Amino acid sequence: MPNTPAASSPVPSSTGLPFGVIEALRATGTSPRDIHVPSGTYRIAGFATVPSGTTLTFEDVRIEMASSAVFLKTLPGTRDVAIRGRLAFAGNGSEFAAFSLNSSTGVSVELDAAVQGMGPRRAFITIDRCTGVGVGGNLGSRDSRLVAVSDSSAVEVSGVKAGPYGTDPGDGVVRVLSTGKFGASQGINIHDITVDGGNILRTSGVVSVSANVGEPDIQDVAVRRCVIRNTAGPVDAVDVNRCEKVVVSDVASENVNVGVAVIASHARVTGVRGVRCRAQALAFGDPTWQSEDIVDLLAEDITALDCGSGFGSVAGAGVAVLHSPTTETRDVTLRRLVSTDSGARLQKYGLGIGPRAKNVLVESSRLEGVLGPLLNLAGPDQLKLRP
Repeated sequence: MPNTPAASSPVPSSTGLPFGVIEALRATGTSPRDIHVPSGTYRIAGFATVPSGTTLTFEDVRIEMASSAVFLKTLPGTRDVAIRGRLAFAGNGSEFAAFSLNSSTGVSVELDAAVQGMGPRRAFITIDRCTGVGVGGNLGSRDSRLVAVSDSSAVEVSGVKAGPYGTDPGDGVVRVLSTGKFGASQGINIHDITVDGGNILRTSGVVSVSANVGEPDIQDVAVRRCVIRNTAGPVDAVDVNRCEKVVVSDVASENVNVGVAVIASHARVTGVRGVRCRAQALAFGDPTWQSEDIVDLLAEDITALDCGSGFGSVAGAGVAVLHSPTTETRDVTLRRLVSTDSGARLQKYGLGIGPRAKNVLVESSRLEGVLGPLLNLAGPDQLKLRP
């Protein structure tokens, strides 16, 4: 952990940062600037802004928030900012965010950061109405959300290694939302995420990408290389809802609700493994949250073991094709599924198909459950089984 600065360290300004740092952040002009925050502990009582063309480097710094303000933010119109280095962040349970990126373009955040004490539902990094933002490094916490994105495009999030959680932060650890108020969002890339929920996370999907009901779907979404375990109640590992043109690959989940829940059209899912999921290892569609028809769905190389224990009917399967009462899920291809019960008598069916599912093809799959390999409520004319 960073050490408290010695007496010879730079004198803190009114915001807690060294005077030289504040002067550099406030400087006018358009020339690029490279600002270093020296190693030490700084108690923050007010926010500072990061201007365009700035590279801000934390040299093994500890930030302790003493107010409900944001620590650092970009203003609308800011461009070409890089934030990097090593940082320990201690919130006071009331601040809005540590870093707030607002209507900015070309922002890179690459931090080795240990985060604690954010307020309920508050995220370490918020990204609002931005384009071309990358967040990565090594972001960890045991009590706080880490990244919240709203109404933004061309956003990449990686390097989250969080948990085991001891406190529920009240929302997803990584969440992307499109409200539709500022146009459609597109180009969301989330990868290399590891979260242990500590059997505490119980409020929202750990990694979620979703548009508001009635607004344009989020286009071009990729979620890759995630390992998520130990959530509580109805909390899924990965949720992709009201999106289109989706790729999900290499997701491992254990002791969660749904491993991967996809309510999206034109989706490709590969390399999913779910163990002891209370619902499914993979679900296309949802009986409650689905608000529109979804079509053109492909899943390959899916493993479900001892899943579906918390539900009956088709939702008690390791893999399921679902829908709400007013929607359809159609044109679904499932290849190389291995969906089985280990002998623990937890998984009722290998595959469940809801009554409003249409045109489901299953190829080269092994399906087993304590009540049977398959429960098909859509009828035999909607299902084709091929070796």
